[in-house]
Amino acid sequence: MTDLSLDHPAATDPVLAADGYPSEVELQRIRDWSLEAGWRELMDYVQARWAYAEHGYWRQRGDCFELSTAGWSGNEDMIGALQQAYSGVFWAVCFRAQHRGGHYVLDVQRFGSDGKMVREASTPLDERGGVSCKGLAAAAEGHAS
Repeated sequence: MTDLSLDHPAATDPVLAADGYPSEVELQRIRDWSLEAGWRELMDYVQARWAYAEHGYWRQRGDCFELSTAGWSGNEDMIGALQQAYSGVFWAVCFRAQHRGGHYVLDVQRFGSDGKMVREASTPLDERGGVSCKGLAAAAEGHAS
């Protein structure tokens, strides 16, 4: 997870409200997240608030993320906020698959200062030169039984 510097606007946000659910402030922060703030940093911000992340309901391989809500409405609220992030562009660019039971696969792009996408060297490419999230998408399908 990326450490947020003290001058990052999200650094002072609480990690979940007292009842364990993301606060409206946190959900709005997700919705308002800018491209300049970094989409990988957005995912770090969400992961810090994701219930059961440490129990396998949040997996990452390179640019590919598999999120499972585990039926937790706080996680479902954060999925809704991610769908609206950066005016819906985040979801339009990053969404790869959804499987019944609240399982999502995202290919989270990173952008350089020139505005072009940047890839990690370890991220496998598919036959068309795109990122392969097939392993995570297949695993998500297996969870949806």
